[in-house]
Amino acid sequence: MILAEAGSGKTTEFAERASLTAQSHAYVFHASVEGVGSDGLDDALSVDARNKLARWRQAADDAWFFIDSIDEAKVAGIKFERVVRKLEAGIHGAEERCHIFLSGRVTDWEPRRDVAALKKWLPVSSAISKPEPTPGEDS
Repeated sequence: MILAEAGSGKTTEFAERASLTAQSHAYVFHASVEGVGSDGLDDALSVDARNKLARWRQAADDAWFFIDSIDEAKVAGIKFERVVRKLEAGIHGAEERCHIFLSGRVTDWEPRRDVAALKKWLPVSSAISKPEPTPGEDS
């Protein structure tokens, strides 16, 4: 979970991180929280990305999901738990191969409620591994 104030560059940073990560990993996805919450993971992606997601589900590789931004979904009346449930449905059966990054404003983060939703629908894997540095990042 990445939390920062409005105008701090969360969306730009997520797009850049997705682009950098895609240089070394085949399965990288960037979607809006609002899109995932209203349409589900598959329909929040472009047709090409949907096809790549389908290939990932059949593969054994890890995938990286950059989902931005919780505050926009809340403004649209989409509850965070709905977003997390839709994410869980989109990765079901492959949870151990997922690296999920969510962004939002500090002021829109509801620690107790939002953490409870994450723990319920997207619990941290028991096979935790150290993340690899993205290209161009200091080790």
